[in-house]
Amino acid sequence: KRCKNVPKEKVNEVIFGYTILNDITARSLEATNREFQPWGKNIDTFAPMGPWIVTPDEMPKDIYDLKMVRRLNGKVEFESNTSNMRFGFGEIIEFVTNFWTLEPGDVVTTATPPAGPFKAGDVIEAEIEGIGVLRNPVEGMEMDSKYARQINLEEIV
Repeated sequence: KRCKNVPKEKVNEVIFGYTILNDITARSLEATNREFQPWGKNIDTFAPMGPWIVTPDEMPKDIYDLKMVRRLNGKVEFESNTSNMRFGFGEIIEFVTNFWTLEPGDVVTTATPPAGPFKAGDVIEAEIEGIGVLRNPVEGMEMDSKYARQINLEEIV
């Protein structure tokens, strides 16, 4: 539902559900020029989301006690738990809704776990207990050679 100025104690009244978003960043593009920083996250295919939405009543256990795993080509790169999140969902929604009105369907993400670079041909998996596994194959990117020279496409994280 539409919401503004939501206190953290009422976050459960406004969250429709939980999913996984794989936050991809072209760090080399950001490093090329500070003006390009927002572009490092805004390239086609850079925020895959899914595999589905799990509503709060469907969660098998406490949302603040879910195992999280990120794999690159089947090898675990990162493993943690939602209990280790720097900010809880209530704190994030309270903060965000003080600046923006959220509309039905808006997506608010949390922080990005550490990850290393990947390249075309790799497969990235992000898994959160109770939600599922988001599996994304990495494909090469086509671009004009004058821009390709400015960034190292091997350094996408």
